[in-house]
Amino acid sequence: MRDDVYGERARVVMIRFDIIVVNANIGPQNGLQRLDFRLLLLVNAHAPRDFQVMLLLALASFAFPHRRPGQARHGLPTPSCQHSTVTPRGPGAGAVFQFTERSCSPGCCPRCRLQSTAAGRSCHAAAAPDGFCQPTQSPRGFRVAAVDRRPWAMISLPRLLCIRGGARREIGSALDQFGIRRPLLITDKFMVKAGHAGELVELASDVCPNMDVFDETVPEPTSYCLEHALNVFRQGGYDGIVALGGGSPIDLAKAVSVIGHDDLDLSKYRAPNNPAPGYPVVALPTTAGTGSEVTKATVITDSKTHEKILCMAPAFQPVAALVDYEYTMSCPKTLTSHTGLDALTHAIESYVSRKRNGFSDALALAAMGAIGKHIRTACTEPTNRTAREAMMLGATQAGMAFSNASVALVHGMARPLGAHFGIPHGLSNAMLLPVVTGFSVQADVARYAACARAMGIDVQKGADLRAVELLLEELVRLNHDLHIPTPKQYGVDHERYFRLVPLMVDQAIASGSPGNNPRIATASEMFELYTDAYTHDEYAFA
Repeated sequence: MRDDVYGERARVVMIRFDIIVVNANIGPQNGLQRLDFRLLLLVNAHAPRDFQVMLLLALASFAFPHRRPGQARHGLPTPSCQHSTVTPRGPGAGAVFQFTERSCSPGCCPRCRLQSTAAGRSCHAAAAPDGFCQPTQSPRGFRVAAVDRRPWAMISLPRLLCIRGGARREIGSALDQFGIRRPLLITDKFMVKAGHAGELVELASDVCPNMDVFDETVPEPTSYCLEHALNVFRQGGYDGIVALGGGSPIDLAKAVSVIGHDDLDLSKYRAPNNPAPGYPVVALPTTAGTGSEVTKATVITDSKTHEKILCMAPAFQPVAALVDYEYTMSCPKTLTSHTGLDALTHAIESYVSRKRNGFSDALALAAMGAIGKHIRTACTEPTNRTAREAMMLGATQAGMAFSNASVALVHGMARPLGAHFGIPHGLSNAMLLPVVTGFSVQADVARYAACARAMGIDVQKGADLRAVELLLEELVRLNHDLHIPTPKQYGVDHERYFRLVPLMVDQAIASGSPGNNPRIATASEMFELYTDAYTHDEYAFA
């Protein structure tokens, strides 16, 4: 245990380090020389009102995490796509494992579907109950550390994170810490009309007496809107950006900060490109949904093709986030439900994602607990401060979770749905969440059962299949209780919808997000999911 002091005004922040190092008895036969190293930093920060700092630092989880005796999991795939799923011939880490190879056909298991082709690739024999390949007996064996193939975590977070009621009052301190003296405030006309933009300008006046306001952000920001904002930014001589609003103003601000004085060519910035850092952004979210204030992702709609361009790189990470739930007290029920279900989708998808890790798991579970318990109350009792605070914290936790793992099939399909039909991002996720979850659960029943338990759904211990059934019922019930329409009920024209489905499928696949799903959907399966989502009233677990 170690005590750190952040500045003269801060109280002590207690940081606990838990380091687990597995004794990996690596044999020379496999040529692997990497030792397991897992580091978890748990931060519990309590600071005075004028200087509250909360910081979750890092978790690194490398190639060989600890495993229980007799537990068979996937390991590092070799260049020939030979899965390192192994069966121990003896107990404990360092036991001798056995391998058998055979020809692999595409789709024999989720991992093979991603990593193998019809010709020349191999994997390890029979399918296991979890849907992945399982080894069979072979006389060839070697001694390796027990393997649990989980993506290692490269954590990206804002450098300053203040979460509490009234956090907006720290805007001057945040700007001062990062040396920002002439920021541009990017927001929308509602924030100006509600007086939130003017209040923020006043709060920052001691540090930045001349903060200009750009209030022409449009919902689901487009490349035309981005071009306009860039022109304003370039002409003003600004040295940073303050983003105030929901996901749209924050996403726009992050794009402006990175593109800066460069040419507006979105292809240079879309994932997986890794652009250089730009101007610092201090983000203040006013909805409990997108989590954009803590993520390295931004989404801009191409005005010509109507495709939503996902940009995801550390350069898009705000340097500071002031998360103040008091901004959400006046949010109407519709906005609260859409953004809340967006945050729930972030949490669920990051928890089941193929890119998940220990850091994202902990945040995702915490977010599901907060949102599952409080979302209905926040919608029906808008002045309930406990529910509003829990939803805001849950949205931020879910944002940190998916930013350091990934989203998956729901988001991949929701982006084109929103872009082509003008459906808000959170609502398009909510429309698809029950249907896509029903499609995906069979690939990872245990993980989806954990989601049900995290959300507070009453399930008998060990009854995973029943937990999944109840999870699907709860997702349908949430949509019903919160009045989430289907695309048809929203007014989407039947003929235009199905004419655009093939294009939406192509755009969803091109985004890369569906490849993170526990069950990989083919193009025809995505077509069926779009079809089911158009009119579905309920989803029966099969």
